Amino acid sequence: MKLAYLVGTFPSLSETFIAREILALRAAGLKPVLFALRRGELDDVNEELRALAAETIYLPSWYSPRAGWDKLRFLITRPLALMSAGMAYALGGSQDLPHFAREVRHIAAAYPLARELARGRNENAIDHLHIHFASLPASVGWLACRLSGVPYSLSVHAWDVYAQRVHLRAKLMDARKVICCHRAALDFLRREFPELPREKTALIHHGVDLDAYPTASQNRRLPPEPLRIVAVGRLEPKKGFDVLVRAGAILKRRGLPFQLRIIGEGTAQSREALARLISAFNLADEIQLLGRLPHERVIEHLADAALLALPTRIMPDGDRDGIANVLLEAMACGLPVVCSNLPGPAEAVRHEVEGLLTSPDDPLDVANACQRLAREDGLAARLGRAGRKRVEEKFDIEVNVRKLVDVFARL
Repeated sequence: MKLAYLVGTFPSLSETFIAREILALRAAGLKPVLFALRRGELDDVNEELRALAAETIYLPSWYSPRAGWDKLRFLITRPLALMSAGMAYALGGSQDLPHFAREVRHIAAAYPLARELARGRNENAIDHLHIHFASLPASVGWLACRLSGVPYSLSVHAWDVYAQRVHLRAKLMDARKVICCHRAALDFLRREFPELPREKTALIHHGVDLDAYPTASQNRRLPPEPLRIVAVGRLEPKKGFDVLVRAGAILKRRGLPFQLRIIGEGTAQSREALARLISAFNLADEIQLLGRLPHERVIEHLADAALLALPTRIMPDGDRDGIANVLLEAMACGLPVVCSNLPGPAEAVRHEVEGLLTSPDDPLDVANACQRLAREDGLAARLGRAGRKRVEEKFDIEVNVRKLVDVFARL
């Protein structure tokens, strides 16, 4: 099988799991051609990802003459297919007008992608397209596959199924296989779309390269140092970093010294809002906003920390985290975690086994969990060892990529 992948932005520090998956597929003998809708920044990525980015085929933007010519080519050669696909896209968009309006100007990338997929019928022709995210990438891929006749499969995650509904049913039903990276997403799809055949869906977790994460013994006790807490993620409300800041204020009132480093980027407004909250609680000496960091630096911070905290929440539109990859990375480092008891995180982290689960939007619960890890003798070490074992058993990238290879082989 000649396999191709379609992603949104590449490379993307918040989606390094996709790069790991592609590299692992290459190590397993598959060499997927990579298409991307947008070119990511290369400043903070390693040489391996730079090399992969150099091979990536970046699709033209909506205003590109190339996209217009490719659409004209399909209008001349396959007018009925073009009209059918266009009608399906326009009608499906009515289910979710806000997201439809945001993505419609980018959908022209489907025409050059369809041309690439349909190019020739020889040994270099692409036989199958695999798409990451059921949002804009799937809209582009779905339309391109309808035009080219090439089948596709789809990996869904969290926001793209919980909060994005642009012709989601059609994209799921037309896919040869729908792969969910956590159980909660799979259960959600089966509830929302009972007509989706069960044999068409599969649960395959993201994996981590266990060799990349150090598990050296670390000083995770409070004396003589402050409790070192790290949090990683985009600066957006669903991550619950405001809850973490409020939990820090409680720890300070209790006289428990701590240092909190929050790693991740966001909009200027989101960063300013978090900075104002830190200032309001007089926590400038305890909490640092480090912004975006290369993945290697993130690992260094995990190795230096006493615990990872990620008190995520469910947003009013349904948006939420699945299994955040940083949870698995922290567990691979032997780090205990404090996270919300939502279905995604709780699938990876069992309460009192690999970490401590807290109620969403509850700073007191988060503060109590952090204090327990600081004060209870041996608790952090026990949870950290169990976390590493959990990742070895369920989230090893080699094991999970073998499952993915098997899916592609069956297709």
